Amino acid sequence: MDKAIFIDKDGVINENLYEVDGVIMSPATLDQVRILDYVKEGIDKLKEDGFKIVIITNQPGLAFGYISIDNFNKISEFLKKELGIDAIYFCPHHPTKGKVGEYVKKCECRKPSPFLLHKACKEMNLDVGGSYMVGDSLSDIQTGKAGGVKKTFLIGAIREDIIQIQHTKGIFPDYTCKNLLEVANKIREIENNSI
Repeated sequence: MDKAIFIDKDGVINENLYEVDGVIMSPATLDQVRILDYVKEGIDKLKEDGFKIVIITNQPGLAFGYISIDNFNKISEFLKKELGIDAIYFCPHHPTKGKVGEYVKKCECRKPSPFLLHKACKEMNLDVGGSYMVGDSLSDIQTGKAGGVKKTFLIGAIREDIIQIQHTKGIFPDYTCKNLLEVANKIREIENNSI
């Protein structure tokens, strides 16, 4: 079985660009995609260490019609080719919008549910207990913990409101890092110490 790095997309791989009704959204077209600093170097190092790189992402822009499935697929293919991403699993739902505007309260694939993480493990023959979760939100951390990964990483600048939510909800990552290269270095250290 292979080990994987499960990575959130927006805010970890690429910049968030837009706000729609107060919600940060993904780039809607390929020309809007801006890869964050140290992403390529971090992914290269993780792949060098034998990890599969799997994006696990909520894409509510699909439910709202803000992003077309065609554009999302173009962005996905670009990320796979440019960064060496092995697979992308995504939830196209939102709690208030269905695919054609119908009301959807809950779906099984939206993070913090570990559904997509487990689906990737099954389809790609991945060892969840030897894998890691990297994200920029507490729902990513919850997904990793609920999914049974080895360690979780919160990436980026941690805002005061996030810290307050952590304390009230008891959700804490195993590590916090500034970027994906820092994550890769920490994972290498963890793996070397567990040999």
